[in-house]
Amino acid sequence: MILDFAHNAEIWLLAAVLAAALSGCHLWRIARREEAQQLRLEAFRGAVPSAKPTGGHLPWYQRLGSLIAVNPIVGTVEQQRLLKLLLAAGIKGRGSLANFVASKVCGAIVFAGLAWLMLEWRHLFTGLPMGRLAALGVALILSWRLPDLILNHLIKRRRLRLEQGMPDALDLLVVCAEAGLSLNQSIEEIRQGCRR
Repeated sequence: MILDFAHNAEIWLLAAVLAAALSGCHLWRIARREEAQQLRLEAFRGAVPSAKPTGGHLPWYQRLGSLIAVNPIVGTVEQQRLLKLLLAAGIKGRGSLANFVASKVCGAIVFAGLAWLMLEWRHLFTGLPMGRLAALGVALILSWRLPDLILNHLIKRRRLRLEQGMPDALDLLVVCAEAGLSLNQSIEEIRQGCRR
């Protein structure tokens, strides 16, 4: 009877977590849709669309990332390193550092929670509380490092694309210069050629 109750409690906990996640996703989609409608309305009125979200507030994930990024624990050296890595991957724009840090934090929390649910569901390390803590710690560390690994992959892929595209870009630059275009016009032509 007690074992059946514990099994049902785990199922209810998993169902509650899934319901909360689905509700959060749905609310996020509604907020994005309202933001897009507000931007369309501003464009229809003739106003210049702002780069900030409506209301002048940052999204929750950017606030979280900004709060953690400016924390003295992270430090300015780590911030500068992450900004250089993001630029090397071709990720620019306001809030890119905050978004990256927020993805690390949210990923770590979600994967640690999933690891805990897996430990509870499979009854792993039931007699070893230190084993459970170690498993949760490993899941936390791996999920914290996962965005860094993805960012390194993006950097390598961008570097390879630049190296492979450089000869073609130089050839196109020569053709444009021989056709009588100025340097600025040639570079703009190359940029448009790369976008196609």
